[in-house]
Amino acid sequence: MTMMKKTLKFIIVIAITAAAIRFPFAMLNQKIDELHEKIEFVEWKVDVLDEFIGSITPDSLFNKEWFLFKLALIDVESGGNPRAVNPDTRAAGLFQIMPIYIREANRVGEAVMFTDSCKWDIERSNMMFETVNAFHNPEKDMYQAIRGHNPRAGDWYKERVMKRYQYYLSIAYQKH
Repeated sequence: MTMMKKTLKFIIVIAITAAAIRFPFAMLNQKIDELHEKIEFVEWKVDVLDEFIGSITPDSLFNKEWFLFKLALIDVESGGNPRAVNPDTRAAGLFQIMPIYIREANRVGEAVMFTDSCKWDIERSNMMFETVNAFHNPEKDMYQAIRGHNPRAGDWYKERVMKRYQYYLSIAYQKH
């Protein structure tokens, strides 16, 4: 390398270093904080998913499509947030369970076993969903489950849930 190239390279390194020193560290710290928040959110969603998987029924273990459908419904309803609340409808939790849904689960179940606080509990909300569907939808028809879960929603809702279901299905059956 000639002396001119070495000098030019040195000047470029000095210029880059000087620019880096003047870089607003507050912005860098803000970006680092944003990344930490995103990482914490992803870790939290993984924990929620682990808890949900731990609450599945034996039937769901043998019915991958039904399990993936429930994940899709949860994704559309709450984005996987067990603390999600819709202030307009009082729907809450992973499945966005409403008081009428709790009453129906108690009516069709073997005993009154669900309370309003159950909508916050991942395992109990999954049990409510399974209880209602075991009575009204024993064949586990996904479109019937969608209509039963949110009867007032339009076609956009059904399409959104099924699109998310197709996404999960494509991941589950990817060739490795």
